[in-house]
Amino acid sequence: MFGCRRSEQVQMQMLNPIDCGSFYQQRDHRTNLTLEQPSSPVPLAISIAPPWAETTDGQITIYWLSSLIARMGQRYNQLRLFLPPEVRSLPSLIPGLPGTLAEVLLNHLRASDPCGRYTIVAALDDQYPLISVGRLQRTNQHVVVEPHGWSAMIAISDASPASTSKKGLNPIGAALAAALGATEVYFQSNQDNLAGRQSQVPTWISARHCAVTTSAAEAAKWNDDEPLPDSIDIGRWLVVGCGALGGNTLAIVGMAREKLKGLVATVDDDIVDVTNLNRLIESLAAHAPSLKKVELAAFSLRDSQVQVETYPALYERLSDNQTLKIEDFDVVLTGVDQMATRAFVQSDWPKFLVDGGTRGYTWRVSTIGNRGEDPCLGCIAGKSQRQYSDLESPLRCGVGLPEQQSNILPPAMDSYGFVSFFAAAFMAARALEARLETGGVGQNFTTEAVALNLNSLQHRQDKPSELCLCMCGDPAVKQYRVEKFGEPL
Repeated sequence: MFGCRRSEQVQMQMLNPIDCGSFYQQRDHRTNLTLEQPSSPVPLAISIAPPWAETTDGQITIYWLSSLIARMGQRYNQLRLFLPPEVRSLPSLIPGLPGTLAEVLLNHLRASDPCGRYTIVAALDDQYPLISVGRLQRTNQHVVVEPHGWSAMIAISDASPASTSKKGLNPIGAALAAALGATEVYFQSNQDNLAGRQSQVPTWISARHCAVTTSAAEAAKWNDDEPLPDSIDIGRWLVVGCGALGGNTLAIVGMAREKLKGLVATVDDDIVDVTNLNRLIESLAAHAPSLKKVELAAFSLRDSQVQVETYPALYERLSDNQTLKIEDFDVVLTGVDQMATRAFVQSDWPKFLVDGGTRGYTWRVSTIGNRGEDPCLGCIAGKSQRQYSDLESPLRCGVGLPEQQSNILPPAMDSYGFVSFFAAAFMAARALEARLETGGVGQNFTTEAVALNLNSLQHRQDKPSELCLCMCGDPAVKQYRVEKFGEPL
């Protein structure tokens, strides 16, 4: 148990025969470096309960869940999709993906991993471990994940109450549910090599409240189970870095594309590579190695009222030559590897910054405004050219977060799709909340962290530290703000 300018480039394409051994070696070289992986495939089935299959959130969850698992390594390339007859022929409700639900799931898995063996079955051998979106009426135990608006849960079927799915749309909960399910599959299939890990089932996690609990009663108090408004003016967003964090954030937000209007500018000078396929949820094998990451990110917002601008360049150059002026944007999101770039972004003083990072099994999202009390990234990184992952405990010296050790520290280059997806879901929630009237839920703190490590899923709320060299409330910084923005002290 366990709308863009070159959209035609990111349509599904037929692939020429490829060397599957080379494909997996390149795609998976940054995953599982610390674990001895057997060559035999992991037996696993994924399903969805009929009531959930009739909802957009339910379909998006199984779409992302199967994709995240398939990208975890060659061992997971023989997934069985257990779809009862009444589910198999349902039309796809996933935005931008027409056809039946079965066709959409298979087409996506085969296009992202042309060497895998992905099949749909109407009956299931009880020997296959099963994970489902919503509780199935089965005699044996299985893992259940469910999206609930701004939150999600994971539990065992006989220990979780059967819930009623809703027709509304909120892709934040769907992303969290998919990440929870993929995490559990990874840990269960590697449990012999991950000694000391405690059970994380059941678990509820809320991106709106930045909270994690194992209590259903506590989760019920969140009141997160609500759809997004019918119309959302996101204002003007700047996304610096369109990889596993920025790219996945837009993929998540893009599932609500029919509700959105505004402008998004995407900045990244990199292209989609085979090594990106393990964690960039919308990437397909045909995209590597020619599609620009900004184009793939922009494609997530196709058929929406969002104007998309793509900048395949370094942010520093765009800022220096005034191609982009950060004061023109309402929300800025950063997810690049280089700390120097993150510091450069904040030195331009964004109105509201959502900063995300990952290392091994840990991810973190921080929100930093220009209110005058928040810590800054610049005092932490300075002019360092190190990657974000090298800091081990991201931003800890700037917010007073003590360094934490887990049983096994994977190399900094390790990269897990489910970890990135957790961070992207929280980044998407923070960015949307900045534009929604949510009564300030989740916004009454300067920084927050939810860390997934080998032992537990934990929430930590951090406060600025006096060790920070340049607090945003420093008189000199305040004066700079007055001169730049004309705001009163």
